[in-house]
Amino acid sequence: MTIFLISFFMSSYLASAELFSVQEPTTNPDWSVTTCGGPNKCEAMLVSLNPHHQKHSMEKSKARLSLLYLACLLLCQSPDGNPNFNPGPRGRNPPKWPCGDCHKNVSWKHKGLFCENCETWYHASCQGMRSVIYEVAHFSTVEWECTNCGVPNFSSTLFDPSSLEHSNSFSAISDSTSSLPSPGAPQAASSPVGHPTQPNRPPHNPAHHPNPTRQAPRTSKLGNALRVVNINFQSVMSKKAELHHLIDSTKPDIIIGTETWLHDGIKTQEFLPNSFGYSVYRSDRQTGTDHHGGVLIAVTNRLISDRVPELETNCEILWLKINLVGVNTLLVGAFYRPHMKDRQAIKELKLSLQRLNRSNATVWLAGDFNAPHIDWSVPGVVHGSPYSTAHEELLGVTQDHGLEQVVLKPTRGKNTLDLFFTNHPAKVNRVENMPQISDHNTVFLEVNLKAKTLSQKAQEDTPLLWQSTRGK
Repeated sequence: MTIFLISFFMSSYLASAELFSVQEPTTNPDWSVTTCGGPNKCEAMLVSLNPHHQKHSMEKSKARLSLLYLACLLLCQSPDGNPNFNPGPRGRNPPKWPCGDCHKNVSWKHKGLFCENCETWYHASCQGMRSVIYEVAHFSTVEWECTNCGVPNFSSTLFDPSSLEHSNSFSAISDSTSSLPSPGAPQAASSPVGHPTQPNRPPHNPAHHPNPTRQAPRTSKLGNALRVVNINFQSVMSKKAELHHLIDSTKPDIIIGTETWLHDGIKTQEFLPNSFGYSVYRSDRQTGTDHHGGVLIAVTNRLISDRVPELETNCEILWLKINLVGVNTLLVGAFYRPHMKDRQAIKELKLSLQRLNRSNATVWLAGDFNAPHIDWSVPGVVHGSPYSTAHEELLGVTQDHGLEQVVLKPTRGKNTLDLFFTNHPAKVNRVENMPQISDHNTVFLEVNLKAKTLSQKAQEDTPLLWQSTRGK
């Protein structure tokens, strides 16, 4: 109603402005004055503007009235009648991974912690965690809780203060031995206790071994779970700092990367030096001058890995073999499908999977599959989605070879593009989206597999001297 009244007022004002626009001194050379005598000997004076000046004056008047009209609209739309006439630029978009304490963004440049209970990221400094404890937490498989979730709720008291008496009506406790039975030893403790048959001993230090001529056995830091990260780089050369911080933060055993944008003129040492302790296998895009593709797999030097080129086909795919404890092997594949309408890449992927010998192998296939219209919780193609045929083919190829996809959260916007397939999904005990390096989230996984280390391989290859003298 207010806007209607203002519109009516401004329209009336526009109409009346034409009548009062000529009230200027007659000494102005732009005016023309005509005087005529009437029958009653009264004179009428006609004052008007010259045509070109009159048009310019009306346009200027209407422009001013338009600004006045907009100002009135702003006043009407303001809730308190006092609009901010100079609001300035809008603020930045809210951070995607805000800290639960300071609400600032948590990125790979910070030491971040993820609370499993409230599913919130925190800066280690905001939680008061020292660097030493933070480094220990990297190798721990225990779920971490923030101070908000870990502290008990003291909002309600255990006792009602109003029911407490001010005087003690009981007699003093006697010195006689209580007849209540002893509760016995505690069933659990907050600190570890040594084995009953062995006393607690300090950790072994090879530098102080009682027999200096005998070398202490090498121990592996790998546990029963392998840590894996699946990254869409979009140029690994421009993400070197982020990659190095990710390695320091998560200590992955295997890194699977897509869209590396590498070529033969770039050495591996330029983005991942030997000091990080990884063996890097690359498959750069070789088509013309467009290098916006390529895949890589980086494996820690403590694992025994080899490339399997006979599994690779005419698409952006890379396969490695990693030795596991026992007779089993682990086949790790990195795959990149550039476009969601690309059906040829799916055909090449099918040909590659047909070459696998899965008799005693655990298969991992990860990368950027560019299949945004698949609901992996079903799994099935979303009804009415474009390129549904290509999506159906991808589902069929993976299901025919017994592979199940375990990443269910979106990795780029609302789409789940960065996937992880395996033929043993029950061994995957953790899948998390982590802060992104590019416009894709980094996928972090923990898989219950025990890989064979180089120290174990050396022990198997070392001949036993007692066997050579046996029977002599």
